[in-house]
Amino acid sequence: MRQVVYLFDDKPMRRDISQFLVHFTKASGVESAYDVLRGILRKKRVLGSSRRVRGGRTCVSFSEAPLGALEHGLINSTGFTRYSAYGLQFEKEWIFSLGGRPVIYEPEREFAQLSKTHQWRHVRLELGKRTVDLTWEREWRLPRTELRFSERDVTVVLPNDEARDRFIHDVENDSSHEAEAWTVVLGDEAWALDRGNPWRTVALRSSEPDTAASGSHPVRSGRSRASSGARSGR
Repeated sequence: MRQVVYLFDDKPMRRDISQFLVHFTKASGVESAYDVLRGILRKKRVLGSSRRVRGGRTCVSFSEAPLGALEHGLINSTGFTRYSAYGLQFEKEWIFSLGGRPVIYEPEREFAQLSKTHQWRHVRLELGKRTVDLTWEREWRLPRTELRFSERDVTVVLPNDEARDRFIHDVENDSSHEAEAWTVVLGDEAWALDRGNPWRTVALRSSEPDTAASGSHPVRSGRSRASSGARSGR
């Protein structure tokens, strides 16, 4: 009988290995990054980009770095980053099944050796006097113009407890206000539309053990509005 060996489990032996991929947002500031994240979640899609992608392809980018190693976000050894600390975490197996692959870090002179079907995976790497090194990003790419997802597919990544609490509060408020607007048409039955917060969340820095990123498999935690039946008289 063939034996199946799984390379990863819920508690991998190495903290630098992750079963997940993270798409971090890009923005000019914290508020802008938060707004970008909320916009992605409302539309339930991440748009791809062709910037810095060779071969004429559009890709959605991710990092394979474990959240437990990203207390201050996806930064290099000098503190530089191109990303915010707001993002979306997906299972690596799912992204792989859609065609996602790790990039190929290699010198520019080796780019021509790639077939045209794989050129989108190329990221320049030069070590020496003129160093170009982005390996700290541990990038994966999915060759698509967009990635659509549902609440089941994603965990929302937030920088700290304060940002996490703000996010949950804002999502719950939006849900409540939308349900309240429908009471004009549906009456008290409209409150059944109030879903509270349907998103799982994780904080990169947290004083609460059950909501912090830990190792390569962070606890997926979120809060939902408690069901309280019809809310007449509000």
